[in-house]
Amino acid sequence: SEIFQAAGTTAEAQEAIAIMWQGTWGVFNAPLYVGFFVVPLGIILLGMAMFGASDFGKGLGWMSVVIGVLAFVAAISQM
Repeated sequence: SEIFQAAGTTAEAQEAIAIMWQGTWGVFNAPLYVGFFVVPLGIILLGMAMFGASDFGKGLGWMSVVIGVLAFVAAISQM
């Protein structure tokens, strides 16, 4: 920010700083957005695995699937 707004900074340097800033944010945002889709998918698969386990039952399995689907829809609508 200080270099970008300094009096002697050229337009080319400001463009380079802006591109580096966007690249840095892209590196941090990529795992976040991947997590938005991987975690709901894992919850859905966990719920489907609960269908076959008598300890959990179908109710808990369906609840996990519904929560996973809602989380997936929320991730899509957030984009």
